[in-house]
Amino acid sequence: MKRKLYEYLGFRLTLIGWAARLGIDHDVLRLRLAKGWTVQRAFETPVDESERAAASEAFEARKAENRERTKAKVLEYKGEHRTVAEWSKKLGVPRITIDKRLRKGYSVGQCLGLEPIEFDNSWRCRKLTYKGETLTTREWADRLGVSLCQFCVRIRKGFPEELLFAKNRRHKRNDTSASQGK
Repeated sequence: MKRKLYEYLGFRLTLIGWAARLGIDHDVLRLRLAKGWTVQRAFETPVDESERAAASEAFEARKAENRERTKAKVLEYKGEHRTVAEWSKKLGVPRITIDKRLRKGYSVGQCLGLEPIEFDNSWRCRKLTYKGETLTTREWADRLGVSLCQFCVRIRKGFPEELLFAKNRRHKRNDTSASQGK
């Protein structure tokens, strides 16, 4: 996360940097700036007790919010409740994988690897017809002597049929002719 820099007296520092340099609690500065104060006014105005109390409350609220956000996620699957870390240890699925799947909206069973995940492999299994012959993209790639990836790139780039279904024209270099001819 990129932190915002505040310019004051010709220097540019983060809010925490300015708080340390000026001897003012950074929560006080943050609250002042959130109220719409200018940087100069926020940095030069002496701190009173009411501001200190408000900053302390804001700090406690932010701390509670962070605690809530980082609280261990409990997942329930078929009546069994465990945290992500516990599921990870039990099933051998990395925690980061479970978290990524949760963010993508998979069901708990899919996140834990206990239910199949349906992938959209339509580009791999799509059937194409050329000159009366219908094959999958994988079969066409094999027949043409190109990788599946290369063939699918041809499709995505909108190659005309004669180029899309062109055989791979790369020739292997003949080592004997290269060493003989000058």
